[in-house]
Amino acid sequence: MGRHMAGDAKERRVALAILFSGSGAALASLFGDPWVVRVGVGIAIVMAFAAFYFTTRELRRVREQHRQEIREQLEIRRADLSRHHVESMAMMDRYGARIAASRSTIAELRRQVDAANAELSTLRGNAVLLRSEVAVRQARIKQLEAAIVQLESQLAEQTGQSAPNLVSLPKRGRILSDDVREAVATPVTITRYHA
Repeated sequence: MGRHMAGDAKERRVALAILFSGSGAALASLFGDPWVVRVGVGIAIVMAFAAFYFTTRELRRVREQHRQEIREQLEIRRADLSRHHVESMAMMDRYGARIAASRSTIAELRRQVDAANAELSTLRGNAVLLRSEVAVRQARIKQLEAAIVQLESQLAEQTGQSAPNLVSLPKRGRILSDDVREAVATPVTITRYHA
């Protein structure tokens, strides 16, 4: 049976049979004597009441069937809404978990960035300190080189010779001559001077 189409029910068939037979009997009684006409009218009235009774029973059955279909449809819709609600809540929980994971990842990355910024600041401070130390040491080296040059010149004046074994340190970017390469190849003991 279709959703909106009533089937061929028993009450309907009975009601139709009563209407057709009563209509036939009423028409046949028109052509007889008065008692036949009276019996025909009585049969027509009884048939009308019987048709009304079976028709109302059929209407009640159809109404009940319609109510049942509406209940079933409502139950299906409630189940669909409930399932949709459960799925929506699960989806919201998944998105909430993703948002929480993203927030914790962002917080961890911010902590790492803050630590890297602190380390960078420390390294910048160390770089400034090292540059100042390098500048102090460079100045000390220049002072010592000047003292060496002065002592060599005093030694040369006292002995009357130049110091052929003393070699000046190469500057960055200069190519060493062969004499200097040979002197550099020989082992040299270096002592540290502290200011």
